[in-house]
Order: sequence, then structure tokens, then C-alpha cells
Amino acid sequence: MRSKGFFLFTVGALGLVFLLMSSVAWGQTDPYWRLWYPQVVNGVSGGNTYVTTLVVSNPSSIGIEVALEDHDHNNPDNWMQATYTSNCQVDGTNFYISAFATCRLDTDGRVAFESGWLEIYEVQNTHNLGGYLTYTYYQGNPLTGIPVFTVGVSPTPACGRFSVPVLRDSSNLEDTAFAVVNPNTYQVNIRADLYSTTGLVDTRPISLYPKGHVAQFMSELFPGALGSATKFVGNVLFSGLSSNDSAVVTVLLQRQSQYGGATATLQDVSYSKTASVSAAGSLRTTPPPAGKLVSTAASPLF
Repeated sequence: MRSKGFFLFTVGALGLVFLLMSSVAWGQTDPYWRLWYPQVVNGVSGGNTYVTTLVVSNPSSIGIEVALEDHDHNNPDNWMQATYTSNCQVDGTNFYISAFATCRLDTDGRVAFESGWLEIYEVQNTHNLGGYLTYTYYQGNPLTGIPVFTVGVSPTPACGRFSVPVLRDSSNLEDTAFAVVNPNTYQVNIRADLYSTTGLVDTRPISLYPKGHVAQFMSELFPGALGSATKFVGNVLFSGLSSNDSAVVTVLLQRQSQYGGATATLQDVSYSKTASVSAAGSLRTTPPPAGKLVSTAASPLF
């Protein structure tokens, strides 16, 4: 069993607060040379910009090579259109980190708004990685605009069961958001059980196609129980329906003042969406966008 602790707390200029809350996972089998980040956003929406920053550390005494793959929310076989500028040496979609060093990668934010998820792994499958991911929402562009809020997303293991906290108070626009990813090359089926302090409240099924991504607010997943709830405190237990149904989950708390608008980082989800089960190996059938990773010797972002 592994517990994921509090990660980042940021108050934005418009009164938006995001907090990465703790989750408890059972059945982790994956080593730390592969890390998953279940929510990534990038690009321009309504003249404003989302930019993601990924920081990866190498705790080893030798240099390592790390591969990066991001997956589009609407079609996980497709790469996101984001390109990343890095302080490290890069080659295609791989980057290199010296011994005991850290690599930073920032998306350009130039494309139309997109969301999805990201995985990184040490190519030899022998050396552990550390790191975190944030994305920041700017009024305007990152060079001249105003940063409104920053959201932290810590790496999460692939597990068969996750328990995550839920806070919901519609009277002060407080809600809990979650993102869940299927890192496997086959479809998985998950049950989400909502518990209050007095017991089970509601249950919802979630089907994730290979490499699929779901991101919603808890009030959308459980509209009857949480849609207009006030001062709800509880948790959701995400459970795979079979021993092979492992997934990756992260959870965020949003507090929003009356002066702030809702942020569109969580796209609509259809639970009926399925895909045929692929053979083992990568689902990729398309190459990454040209210049997916570039060094800091490249031109400025804006």
C-alpha cells in the first residue's frame, strides 16, 4: 500500500485554489523507472494560455536517457500537439539527465487548448526517476500575461485499487476533480464507490479503453449525490473489476470564488467509448510532431 501526500497549494489571482490531495493505493507493482502523470493541459483557450512544466530528477550516479510520451485525451493513439523546451540534451522524444541532475521541460502553449496525460520512463528500465508536473493558467500568454493559478500533478503508480478523498460544497463552489488513466494495452473496467461518513452512497462504472483517459469533477461522476451537496466529506474507492484491471488515478480539489470563472481543464467523458484490445506493445501508429523536444538553444517560446 502506498500513500500519496499533499503536493501543491496555489491561490490564483481570480480566487481559484487547487490542491493535490492525498490518495492511498493498493497493489502497486511498477518500479520508479516509469512514472505516469494522469492530467496534462496545454494551449490557448479564449485568448488565455495553459502551459505545463515537467521537472525530472536523476538520483543515480550515472547519466540516464529518459523517454517521454504524451497522449491526447480524445485519441490516446495520437500525440498531443505540445512541444517541450528543455534545459537538457534531447534526441527525438528522449532527453538525457546527468548524474544527480535535474531536467526541466516546458510546453510552448501555442496550439489550441488540449488535454491528456503523460508518461516518462528510463530507457534501460533499471534506474529510478523522480519529479513532478505542474500546469499554469495565464491571462494572455506566459511572457506578458498574468498567472491566475497553478495546479500540481504528482506521479502516480498503476494499481488495482485507489482510495481518494472527496470534498464538495456547492454553496462556496468547492468541488473535487479527478483524472484516471489506463496505462495498459487492453481495456480495463473500474468501479467507483462513493462513501460518506455513514457508508456507501453511490456507485458508478468506468470503462477505459487502452491508454484511455477520463477527467471529471466528482459532482459530474455522482450528480445525484454531489450535484448540489453542501459540506460533503467522504471518499471514493476506485477498484479494478479483475486482477488485471490496474489504472492510474490523481485527484485535485478546486475552490472557486464568485469572481473566478470555471477552468476548462477537464473535458467531457463518455463511459460507453471503447476500443478493440491491442496486442502487447505500443499503440502508436503515428510519429510525434516534428521537434517534439527542443533544447534551450532554440528560439524563445513567445
